[in-house]
Amino acid sequence: LQYNISPHLNAPLSAAVESDVVGYTTITTDAGWNMLGVPFSDLGDSSTRVSFNDVLSGDFENGAQIQCYNPETGVFDRIYTYSETYGEWRLGWGSADDDSALVEPGVAFWLKTSTAIPVTLKGAVAATTVDFTSPASGYKMIAAEAPIEFNLNGENVNWEGLKPGDQLQFIKDGEMVVRYYSSSGKWAENGWGTIEAKDSIPIGTSFWLLADPGIRLKVSPKVMTVEK
Repeated sequence: LQYNISPHLNAPLSAAVESDVVGYTTITTDAGWNMLGVPFSDLGDSSTRVSFNDVLSGDFENGAQIQCYNPETGVFDRIYTYSETYGEWRLGWGSADDDSALVEPGVAFWLKTSTAIPVTLKGAVAATTVDFTSPASGYKMIAAEAPIEFNLNGENVNWEGLKPGDQLQFIKDGEMVVRYYSSSGKWAENGWGTIEAKDSIPIGTSFWLLADPGIRLKVSPKVMTVEK
């Protein structure tokens, strides 16, 4: 499959009600595969798992599909399909009920739609600061478990464990672009680290990271003081 399309973010964090810690963001997909992530946890649910039926909404049709990475098999074979009959996402090809469509907050996934449609991600803000540790070597598809857009080299972002030459890939303007971690401790636009990257990762989208295991990423709505 060729994943060479890009979702268009037509709304940042569109609402935030602090009393209920509620938020949502709306993305317009492209026809085909879209590289997304779950930035919210489930409202009213204290568990660490959420249902696509609670956090994802849109005018989906039969055949719409979600693919998630399966750490047990090492491939994207956790497949969910949308059933117009039941009005919900179901694990596999529609035989399982929505209780089986549970994933971790912050999970990255591919969403396939036949046409461009507005898709809303909604739910509770999971944490003030995201703290992610990569579980394996090789390419890892990552999404931040927080509804904030963050600059790769932003003052509210801290990367631990990266080394020069590590790569980050994400879709920008319909193309997959590559950024390189440099000896200066910054993401750069080229492999020599001479041009500092100014890119941001939008809310509700995901990216690829090529690095050793144990990379730690912290993202906060506020500037962080980091001890070097």
